[in-house]
Amino acid sequence: MATLLDVAEARVLIRTSKTDDDLSDLIAREEDELIRRFGAHYVSGGTVQETHLGEGPNLFLRRPVQSVSTLTEAGLTVTATEYRLWAGQGRVERLVGQWAGVCVVTFVPVDDTGKRKQAVIDLLRLTLERTAMRSEGVGGEYNYTAPEWERERAKIYKRLGFVLV
Repeated sequence: MATLLDVAEARVLIRTSKTDDDLSDLIAREEDELIRRFGAHYVSGGTVQETHLGEGPNLFLRRPVQSVSTLTEAGLTVTATEYRLWAGQGRVERLVGQWAGVCVVTFVPVDDTGKRKQAVIDLLRLTLERTAMRSEGVGGEYNYTAPEWERERAKIYKRLGFVLV
């Protein structure tokens, strides 16, 4: 499978001494993690299906939704008059009562290719900058404190949608 970001694009935006093969492996690893958390990359005209256990007034899908194709709750079809889709979000609100039982939503996702590419770039930068030390100081002249790497990664993921761990 081709990646969203190729090595040549990455080299223009990220300074690294990694070989093309190593950089390609890093790109593939970061994109695989995005797919694991948010589903497959956008394909024009393609639909995505997610299954959720309904437990309240809202279903939170893993990515922003352009339109819902079908929605079932406990095996029964839910009509568009029974829910509200929050435009450009992954939120589906039940208008009467609450979601109960297993809900299956088939939808057309918003094209988030640009956001995903930027996330991969930011994740690559973070990976390449990462050091093993938390802090270092030299004679009061130089001090370095590393960011909390996982918190920084979580911020990048949060820009894409509702994060699954």
